[in-house]
Amino acid sequence: MLSRDPEEERAISAHPGVTTVFRLCSRAFFVFILGQAFTGIFQYTQEQSEMGQSGVSFSEYLGSSHFLEATAENGKRFLQMFATFY
Repeated sequence: MLSRDPEEERAISAHPGVTTVFRLCSRAFFVFILGQAFTGIFQYTQEQSEMGQSGVSFSEYLGSSHFLEATAENGKRFLQMFATFY
């Protein structure tokens, strides 16, 4: 098990608000990515069935260009909004 430096422990505990915000943001990020993945696979499977092709598994979808493109596009929009407000 890794042991932490006591000074590092104090530095982290000295800013509990920053730690809390980081934890909330990282959890929200993973929730949004999972939501995007589930809605994306639903849309992708629907498009594939309309064209007469079989669907893909969830793990295959996560490696597909459809998911990567949607993730990059949403990230780009987020950065544009962030730049607009700040």
